[in-house]
Amino acid sequence: MTGHSMPLGRWIFTIALLAGAGALAYALHRQGTAPPVDPQAAAMAPPVAIALVERVTLQDRIESLGRLRANESIDVVSEEAGIVEKIFFAEGQHSDSGALLLRLDSREEQAELAAAQAELAEARKQYDRLADLAARNVATAARLDEQTAALHRAQANLQVAEAALAKREVRAPFAGRLGIRRVSPGALVGPGVVITTLDDLSVLKLEFSVPETFSASVEPGMRVDATATAFPGRRFTGAVATVGSRIDPATRAFQVQALLPNPDLKLRPGMLLSVDLYSAPRQSVRIPEEAVQALADELFVYVVEDGIAQRRSVRLGARRDGMAEVTAGLAAGERVVVRGLQALRDGTPVRIVEGGETRQARGEAP
Repeated sequence: MTGHSMPLGRWIFTIALLAGAGALAYALHRQGTAPPVDPQAAAMAPPVAIALVERVTLQDRIESLGRLRANESIDVVSEEAGIVEKIFFAEGQHSDSGALLLRLDSREEQAELAAAQAELAEARKQYDRLADLAARNVATAARLDEQTAALHRAQANLQVAEAALAKREVRAPFAGRLGIRRVSPGALVGPGVVITTLDDLSVLKLEFSVPETFSASVEPGMRVDATATAFPGRRFTGAVATVGSRIDPATRAFQVQALLPNPDLKLRPGMLLSVDLYSAPRQSVRIPEEAVQALADELFVYVVEDGIAQRRSVRLGARRDGMAEVTAGLAAGERVVVRGLQALRDGTPVRIVEGGETRQARGEAP
């Protein structure tokens, strides 16, 4: 061994010392104790602003325009032709189901009813007399049968007369609000002539179209919010009642019908409403859209861990009001860079600004 060679014992000591230092450094790292940071290097790190990944309850929102229809709606007409004898309603009033609205001149029908009643009374009187005689074997069974048939005919004639008289009256088939009166007392009306309108406004049907891309997610019971220009700041809430079974080949959309309660009767058929349709609530995480970067087909963010910006691919869901749902790639509580992204690469040391505190993600959960 030459004079320049290190003795074997010193080699062994040096190797053991390095191994011990490495083990100590690893143990400190495992315990979360980072080596001291050079203040000058930290000051030179690019400044960034960050936001916490927040856990929220989200709902998909589909926007559309819809038109209102009454729950029930008819033009009130008379079955019979005749002169209007009396009108029993006022324009715009609420009508109960079965309420009398109008009566036509019915003198002829009343006379026919009186004749039918007299005929029935006589037929019943004759029947009772013959039944008594037949019981004493004075009248034959055949004679009693003839009178029984006459009694039944008289009863049927009375029913016909009552039905004819009822047709001289116009009644509301369901409860609702009456419209403008189109006839006057003394006017001649015929079948099909509109007397007024009747609309059930307690619940309104809201009809709107939805793009076919949502056909698998729209179903009865989903919440609907609607707004009308006539009532700024007010939202009307209902639920999907029916989903159309066909896709329009021209618009590539399908029809949806929702029911909107209308207790104060403010909404009217024919109104145009802006519609928000919401899916079932779900738990998810979201971040500000400004944190998301795109390169080719990849979407990614920078996550800050121990002062280092780490690039991470993400998959996004719904976007709304400057916020983006993250369906894969992030967990609640992690910190993502929202400003200062231009100077970042994967593994870049960073310096958090804005008072050194993380900035909470903006926006409200729908």
